[in-house]
Amino acid sequence: MSFIIGLPSVRPSEVDVVYLQTSELNNQTLFALERSMRSAVKINPMVEWSAMLKLLEMDGFSCVLDPKQNSVFIHSRPWDEHLTHPDQAQSFFVTFPDDAPYEIANGLFLASRNPSFYSLVSENYLGDGKVVVVNNAHELIYPDDSAWIDDSHTEKKSIGHCELIRDQFCCEQEYSDALKVLANSGYKVHLEELV
Repeated sequence: MSFIIGLPSVRPSEVDVVYLQTSELNNQTLFALERSMRSAVKINPMVEWSAMLKLLEMDGFSCVLDPKQNSVFIHSRPWDEHLTHPDQAQSFFVTFPDDAPYEIANGLFLASRNPSFYSLVSENYLGDGKVVVVNNAHELIYPDDSAWIDDSHTEKKSIGHCELIRDQFCCEQEYSDALKVLANSGYKVHLEELV
């Protein structure tokens, strides 16, 4: 079985979405896609789709011009985000641990440097070198937010620490930069132990 991943564009002059075919659709596939896209940007910070696609194909993804009737998973990070502000870090994914409020525990969320693509954002949370965490419903999760402890919705608690997934980065420097961006944005980060 194969799956289609749609990668949106942030530039109005480009095709709205480009499509990739993959044999699996899970978090590891998304992290592999992220590593490939980041590698292409590391090689050429102004890389366009045709050059990025060559690297993606070498990593097992293939381009699909028209998904036809197939269902499409729309990836939350635009493929060309790096071209809008090349001097800034790209968006990345975070998760929250088991003991986080139930609404966010174990979920995969985008830490976006462009949260206004998804929702209205308070200016207090915007700026160079900052991100805001966005859920699948395009709701923002601010660093000082609280969320329901459980589905009874009787008590809230702080969102606590998030976790940064190392597998999505193509090098250690990108991982370190993302940790700094999260801290600069006000998020607490649980650092994983190196084994």
